[in-house]
Amino acid sequence: MKNKNSLIAQIEKTFEKYFEGGLRFVRKDNAYVVQGTEYAINRFEDPGERVKVKHWYSDIWIYVRIHYEVIPFENKRRSCDVLPFISISFFQKTGNVINQLFRAEWDSYVQVSELKHPQPHWHITSNLAVERTLDDLKNVDDDINLFAELFKEEKKDLLNMHSMHFAMAGSWFKDGEMKLEISSEEQIVNWMKYLFAHVHNEIDYVLKQ
Repeated sequence: MKNKNSLIAQIEKTFEKYFEGGLRFVRKDNAYVVQGTEYAINRFEDPGERVKVKHWYSDIWIYVRIHYEVIPFENKRRSCDVLPFISISFFQKTGNVINQLFRAEWDSYVQVSELKHPQPHWHITSNLAVERTLDDLKNVDDDINLFAELFKEEKKDLLNMHSMHFAMAGSWFKDGEMKLEISSEEQIVNWMKYLFAHVHNEIDYVLKQ
């Protein structure tokens, strides 16, 4: 990796004509983020992360965040390096509410062997948006409140899907490896290009059904 500003500049240049107004990063909380015009909850931990999301197309919105961390290396002469952590969230606007659907992430934890999560990976978060909607409505209507309480009881036995890391590009079909290391700026830019193309195609497929 060259440096932080070089990567951000490459991404902005690559997507200059892909998004209306391009992708323009600003510094926020020690990270580079793409901000838009509407507010949404990006992560549902308590307290939730309220961010400004950018319109993509139709009723789909996005939020991009890249931050850097000092990561120790194993079996290398260098003891540590400053590496990128990338998070791209996808949202859908229904009425006046923008809910997160899923999040694509590529973290630079590959060098630390005890961290087993696949890289890159997906997080599915749409179920949390449904839960939040039920919480907002349960004090409005008795029937909704009863349903929300029943749902809460059933949820105790369900897996926390939003905490799972669903592998995106692992090579486990060859060697069982589920972690790919970020090795260059070009690799990140290509990953983002094909990620947006893939998500666009899949959303269009669902909308046409």
